[in-house]
Amino acid sequence: PASKDLDETKLMHEDSTFLIVDKPPMLPTQPDASNYFENVPGCVATNMGPFTNLAGFTVDRPLLCHRVDSCVSGCVVLSKDENGQAVFSRLQRERKVKK
Repeated sequence: PASKDLDETKLMHEDSTFLIVDKPPMLPTQPDASNYFENVPGCVATNMGPFTNLAGFTVDRPLLCHRVDSCVSGCVVLSKDENGQAVFSRLQRERKVKK
């Protein structure tokens, strides 16, 4: 399944706040009621984690900053904390993020 394709080789960038991964096609970006693990945050946590945030705490599961349709591949930005997620959301609203 696509969940096994999202491993360390798909990690494009990591800093103290954000992770950028290359999502394979057919992997859901976000979890739903029937699937908590086989999605981008779940696979990143399982196959690449754990991570450490800016405060030095272990991040068990990174947070999504945006979505990509499950049928396509593409870059997905995740945050190691709620503040990073909020900052990315604000940058998107203000149209300061370019694809």
